Amino acid sequence: MIGNKQTIELSKQADFDRAITSLFGCPKLDKWCVFFPKKFKKEADTLMKEIQNCVKDFKYPCQPPKQVEIDNDSAETWKSAIRSTLASNPDTGCAIFLI
Repeated sequence: MIGNKQTIELSKQADFDRAITSLFGCPKLDKWCVFFPKKFKKEADTLMKEIQNCVKDFKYPCQPPKQVEIDNDSAETWKSAIRSTLASNPDTGCAIFLI
């Protein structure tokens, strides 16, 4: 039994990952952002390309993220960038932080 009294039958191989996929929703990832230091722009671009490849392969509904470059490593700079970005985008569903 898995949530909401829904059941799946387990095989002897215990291969039930495909059976449970229908039990979970797949929310759109249309409002999200990636925070990263300017010095890691190349790594952030590489990560974004990999994520885009994955969402295509899995046919996951996804829009490109808002990319937020952080000027320096100061905690205050990070805090300010996070606050201002989330204040101007209150419906952000996910945030990734490259540290």
